[in-house]
Amino acid sequence: MRVQGITPEYIREMGNSIPTQRDELIGMKVQGVTPEYIREFHELGLQPSADDVIGMKVHGVTRGNVLAMRTRDFKPNTDELIG
Repeated sequence: MRVQGITPEYIREMGNSIPTQRDELIGMKVQGVTPEYIREFHELGLQPSADDVIGMKVHGVTRGNVLAMRTRDFKPNTDELIG
């Protein structure tokens, strides 16, 4: 965790955003996931798991993507967003 730059603050911030395990924290840090990124999806009513968040980040899913889909009456879940 130290090699990846995971600090106690990052652990605390992420723990307040989403339940995580050690390997998930490492994956989120490596992919550049921030608490703000997770909050954007929570504000849209989505409750992604840590693995979902990593997958969405890897595939470039943004709040804007979700909003664009919703304007077309498509309400994707996290699996559909990743796909």
